[in-house]
Amino acid sequence: MPDSEKNKNRRSSHGQTFNEFMTTMDRLFAEKPIKGLLQSMDDFFGTIERGFPVEIIEKDTHFHIKAALPGVKREQIDIEMLAQGVIISVKNFVQPVKMTGNKTPAKRKQSSKTVSRTITLSKPIDEQRATASHRDGVLEIKVPKLKGKRIAIID
Repeated sequence: MPDSEKNKNRRSSHGQTFNEFMTTMDRLFAEKPIKGLLQSMDDFFGTIERGFPVEIIEKDTHFHIKAALPGVKREQIDIEMLAQGVIISVKNFVQPVKMTGNKTPAKRKQSSKTVSRTITLSKPIDEQRATASHRDGVLEIKVPKLKGKRIAIID
């Protein structure tokens, strides 16, 4: 058998092995785990929505962070400033559940009492001059960037 045919058969064999592997992996993640502890974990992680949506807008001089927190009171929110990031925590967070039909949306409490998001920013920030406001279920944080020292390039 010529070398080109051997290489072709070898590639075909490897492709078939890879396809079988991918099929097995797809089946593993698509099927529910065996009942018991694994099923409980799957049900737990599959039904609870964690966190809240956050939008980060980078401007020339600052970062503008918006977090959607409907139904959350100002007293429930804790903001911690880091050297290059922000942690937003909400105590006793209640996630609204969307219902179909004419029913009004129900509310369910998260299993944990505090939900938080850590936002890492691309540049160092001036944490002392950061400001925050909370209106109509939207938390807005304005975080000024620190300016670095520019240096001249010498030949």
